[in-house]
Amino acid sequence: MNSFNLFKLNVVTCFRAVFFGFIFLLISAIPVYSLDWKDKEWIEAGCPLDIFGQWVSLSFDTKNEKLLSVEQNKISVLINQIPEQEYFFNKKDMVIDGRFVSLKLRSNLNGKNNNLYLKIRPHLVNTESGSKSLNIINDNCLIKVFEFESEINAKFDKYLQWNIYKFKK
Repeated sequence: MNSFNLFKLNVVTCFRAVFFGFIFLLISAIPVYSLDWKDKEWIEAGCPLDIFGQWVSLSFDTKNEKLLSVEQNKISVLINQIPEQEYFFNKKDMVIDGRFVSLKLRSNLNGKNNNLYLKIRPHLVNTESGSKSLNIINDNCLIKVFEFESEINAKFDKYLQWNIYKFKK
């Protein structure tokens, strides 16, 4: 190989390295924002520090209210105040890793043992000046609830479905 071809090969290789390095830096510099249960924005909006409480589905028919009620050892789904589903969990098995709260739920509907796995995380907070006042409505406290068929699917984020709920005071 003559020196000109070797020079040309080195220039092309250097150009590719610089180009891909620039692209990598550009992609890695784009901020990705996700909330944690203890983030300043979440707390300042008056949102709860955990999953417990009453949550209203945002993606449900506006004429029918779908309510997710999370208690100390039970999660209930109610539609227009009529119980649809009820699951139990052991609070000591609840996994909290900052962004997500993971739960293994069990139900005994119609004599069948059913398991469901949930991952719940804070989703969106609108921290406009009005939400920082003392008269907080909590309209901005949203969670995203992922449902999984099995613990393995939860580990690999292969969810069945997800839904967004708003905190209800």
